[in-house]
Amino acid sequence: MLAVVVVLFALLWMPYRTLVVVNSFIDPPYHNTWFLLFCRMCIYTNSAINPIIYNLMSQKFRVAFKKLCKCNWRHKEKAVEYNVPMYYSVMKDSSHESNEPITEQEDVSGQTLKRFNVKADDTSTFSVS
Repeated sequence: MLAVVVVLFALLWMPYRTLVVVNSFIDPPYHNTWFLLFCRMCIYTNSAINPIIYNLMSQKFRVAFKKLCKCNWRHKEKAVEYNVPMYYSVMKDSSHESNEPITEQEDVSGQTLKRFNVKADDTSTFSVS
């Protein structure tokens, strides 16, 4: 599949890239309207053909695309909601010499939790202030 995509990319971009190279050497540049339109159509075709190639050559792409485009409104499942309280344990302070006081925070359920400042010393151990 990769080889097909690369070959088609090279073939479909070749007219435009050739025109750019030729126009850099000749004076006056070649600006035929129909040829420029042909070059643009080749470039647009390259972009449009990639999903078709993936569909024809990859079963994983087909399955993922069908899953993405599935519109099943009648059997829409309700998203599972999780009620997990957010607790704060000892959190590392980003500065090594912080003199911030201990602060209190509330979690989702309304319980008051304390936030501690953590300092790292040279021995890679942590002390709580």
